[in-house]
Amino acid sequence: MPHSCGWHIDMFVPENLHSVAFDQITTHASPNIMLFRRTDYFLLIGVLLPILAYCAWTKWAVVSAITPLSGFALMDFLRQQIGYFGLIMLWSVFILGASQWLWLPRAFVLAVAGYLAFADLIDSATIFNTGALSPYYINHYAAKAVGLISASTSTFARLNFIALPLLMLASATLIGLRWYFRSCDYRRTQHYAFASILLLAWVFVPPLAGATDRNLARPSYIYHLETFIERNLFNNTHLVSANKASDAQARAGSHETRAQESQEKPNLVVIVLESVSAQATSLYNPHHTGLTPYLESLAAQGWMAKQAYTVVPHTSKALTAINCGKQPNPRFPIYASLFGSPAPCLADILNERGYTTAYFQSPVSTFENRAALVKQLGFETFFRGENMDTTGYQLANYFGYEDNIMLQPSKDWLKQQTGPFFAFYLTGTTHHPYWVPTDFETHTWDASDKEHNDYLNAVHYLDQFVENLLKTYKEAGFYENTVFAIIGDHGESFGLLHPRMQHNVNLYQEVMQIPMLIHAPGKKLPIKQTELVSQTDFMPSILDLLGVDATKLEAAEQIDGRSVFSGHFSRSHALSYCWYENWCSAAADGRYKYIQNYDERPEELYDLRNDPAETTNIASQHPQLVEVMRAKTNQDLILQQWDAWLSAKDPDFQQRRDDTIGPVTRLLKLPEDDPRHMLRMEAEPAENTQTKNGS
Repeated sequence: MPHSCGWHIDMFVPENLHSVAFDQITTHASPNIMLFRRTDYFLLIGVLLPILAYCAWTKWAVVSAITPLSGFALMDFLRQQIGYFGLIMLWSVFILGASQWLWLPRAFVLAVAGYLAFADLIDSATIFNTGALSPYYINHYAAKAVGLISASTSTFARLNFIALPLLMLASATLIGLRWYFRSCDYRRTQHYAFASILLLAWVFVPPLAGATDRNLARPSYIYHLETFIERNLFNNTHLVSANKASDAQARAGSHETRAQESQEKPNLVVIVLESVSAQATSLYNPHHTGLTPYLESLAAQGWMAKQAYTVVPHTSKALTAINCGKQPNPRFPIYASLFGSPAPCLADILNERGYTTAYFQSPVSTFENRAALVKQLGFETFFRGENMDTTGYQLANYFGYEDNIMLQPSKDWLKQQTGPFFAFYLTGTTHHPYWVPTDFETHTWDASDKEHNDYLNAVHYLDQFVENLLKTYKEAGFYENTVFAIIGDHGESFGLLHPRMQHNVNLYQEVMQIPMLIHAPGKKLPIKQTELVSQTDFMPSILDLLGVDATKLEAAEQIDGRSVFSGHFSRSHALSYCWYENWCSAAADGRYKYIQNYDERPEELYDLRNDPAETTNIASQHPQLVEVMRAKTNQDLILQQWDAWLSAKDPDFQQRRDDTIGPVTRLLKLPEDDPRHMLRMEAEPAENTQTKNGS
């Protein structure tokens, strides 16, 4: 006789309570009584709970201490933890309790739990290494390659942020009390229950990288996990000295030098040093004697910026500033790869003046749709890592091969040049995890931290690559009539001075200050040094050396930088923003450095002259100076200018703008009465929306 429909309390009976008397009871008992076996106790208490406790504790300790998260973002952090582990434990109880089958639900629970455990370990490792939540939606961007609206910022995803915590609370209450609704058809209800579990599993599984996000080596999250385990579980700082002799220039080969035809226009070569901080060179840091001797020799013969600052510590954003002299859009998407830049960019400007332009990079082009960005910047030819001959070269990281892989394509391209040209190089060896070729002679630059030492050896390798590259131009006969400009995109942090790793959401000096120098063998530069320079000043300064006045270009009002060689250059401050809107920003005026955190963390002010390591926050001692510096970091004008320009290019942009902002960004909002709050104004096209940052 079927049991009645309605609500029932399920009883979980331990397996070891089986007895003749119990069998007699269960013979006449409700079918809602289910056995909870020792294996289930082991899965829930012995496996899932310890992993949950360890990972959640690790993430919470790091996030609460160093990552700028508002209250809403912290709520979302907790939602992720429930989604990864709390919910899977509820699934376990639900499936194991509601199902008549034993092996199938247990296999499913183990499979999903294992995957989510791995995902959360990756998230923990990423937080520890970068100081930020693992941005899984980056993979959505890479997979989609085009378009502004990613799957993770859809309407469903936004509602998901609000609704899922409530769903989890309700589920925990109902399932925790062992209540559930059962229809008259018990088996049909079991199918519904199992289907609902599959649906929940699908909702909470984080997105995987798409086909366009493939790397030449293992994915980046593997290295984040390896670094996390090495630094936390093994505390491995032991250094193994390389005994093999180095012949860094062997692969460069030899080439018959050819006479260069007389040219009125000088050639231009720009070399961007990936993740190289000014502090990571002997050019700026006397403690690293012999680390970058070639850069030192170039600076001695040319020009260098004593204090140069990145605009955003993220490569794709920095490339916009370097090439276009434009403060990039601080929002999450790489807008320049989709729409270009409001300001004219170097390649387009030089293309119009008869230059041949080419972009070289050792990393693959699929990350963040770099191919589209290169096209928007105006380059005619793109030499990408995945299309270069890898014979005899070694992987440098999960983005591509060592930088010397660009030497032969450069030689082949130079053979074809008969007029002025502009060659742009983006290196990659100094990107995490900082591998150098096995035949490269390494040194002990920092015996206290292996990862930092690996990074410094990669910087040392990069110094030799720059030497190899300039030697290539000498052998091709183009050296004397070429302007060589070298600049960092951003620096890198290792948690040695501040509790932050890598870059993106880090604006301390080891990330914000970059090397910037110009070597022009056939030119006498008007000055040798400049005190305070922004990355946006690079492009107009280069044009000045090529005889082009950036102030007279079309849309010149969109260029934020100014030429350091103009004779009246003066910068009051340099601005930097984290790679998220309203996350953090900084202003440096040559002596003082101000960091604004758009969250509960305090504002920071440092006297760089007396405290270059930024160890003592003096913000409370100088409230008036803090107020002045705070006003300089306002992003409103930059956002208004970009929004007005994007709206003109895409009439639907304003309507879709909120869909283009990452979910974390939208959550990082402060009350309007908070003194650090930055009012987000709706941008309307206007005549006076440009900003001249610090000039």
